[in-house]
Amino acid sequence: MVSIKRQIKYNKLQCVVAVLFLLTVLNTFTIFRRGSIKSEILKKKIQEDYEDLILESTVLYKCYNKKHFNLTNVKRIPDLLGDIESEPRPDETIFFHVTNCLPRGLVTLTPRQACAIESAAAINPELDVFVIFSSPAYIQEDDPDSVVQSILEYENVHLRYSDPWVFTKFTPAEEFFNKGDIFKSPFYLAHMSDLLRILSLWKWGGIYIDLDFILTKTFSNIVSNFVVQESDDLLANSILSFKSEGLGHEIADAILKDFVINYRGDIWAHNGPSCVTRVFENGLCQVPVSQMTPENCLGFQVLPSEDFFPIGYHNVDLFFDENFLESGEEIIENSIGVHVWNKLSSGFEVEVGSNVLYGVLAEQYCPIVYSSCGDLF
Repeated sequence: MVSIKRQIKYNKLQCVVAVLFLLTVLNTFTIFRRGSIKSEILKKKIQEDYEDLILESTVLYKCYNKKHFNLTNVKRIPDLLGDIESEPRPDETIFFHVTNCLPRGLVTLTPRQACAIESAAAINPELDVFVIFSSPAYIQEDDPDSVVQSILEYENVHLRYSDPWVFTKFTPAEEFFNKGDIFKSPFYLAHMSDLLRILSLWKWGGIYIDLDFILTKTFSNIVSNFVVQESDDLLANSILSFKSEGLGHEIADAILKDFVINYRGDIWAHNGPSCVTRVFENGLCQVPVSQMTPENCLGFQVLPSEDFFPIGYHNVDLFFDENFLESGEEIIENSIGVHVWNKLSSGFEVEVGSNVLYGVLAEQYCPIVYSSCGDLF
């Protein structure tokens, strides 16, 4: 009888221990769970602070905001929005954008970039050519860069500085740009350029061109509103032309808003050619790129790739092959301009005086730059 009572007491004790253990486990889990929630909140805060730190420490961000340079005998290039006289003429301007950092604050251009500018200015003397720098920029007065001086031989070439925060102010892109997402992208230079080119055309209309073209014919023979097929399924954003009013402005506005709403910092082409293509395929034309004509695009001109991309990116090496010169000249004979795909071609050298297509085109359409660049173009 006594042993039975002891057993019952022992069993009760076991139950109490088990309950206490269970309560301890539950309490520990609750503390752990609360700790996890706090941990998640802390991690989120750290991530936000880290992203802000990344933004502040981005070279481009800091460069754009740099106000003081240790320079003497220099002249600052005029501010694009400084006064009405320094602004572009609506629908009468060709735009180039230089979005890379100028760490010393001095205007610098590669010979190939300058060649694009000279070819545009020389063959379109009735149009202004605005080269817009996003980084504060000065010209050395006592020892000017010979390549930069070459393009300033043309009276219709204008160098301008534009603070991107000021440039985007009072536009559909203002709030988006102030968030700083572009500076966090691995493709920040490309995406900055994608945005600013559309903003230029949104503000003033005209023509935008990338700095890796050589223009071979005047724009006076083609309509003001045009885009170009880069391939059968993609429209280019490396060359664009929109009027400042009417349909041209409506398209620029649609592209700008698509850029802001659908921005992806992790995809290189999403905010550039793909953005232009989306607006035309889903809005204006509502047909695939290969089927776009003025008739099904409300009169908007969609030029064939041969007009500006006669040699595709997969054949970029042909620009530097002397054996291709004669064939290349025949291929580009009817083109308005030639895109040389700098992202893929920059590593190829061109010796001044050599008989490669790129060099021959440069000698003909940007002769001042070509003669001032030294041994290599």
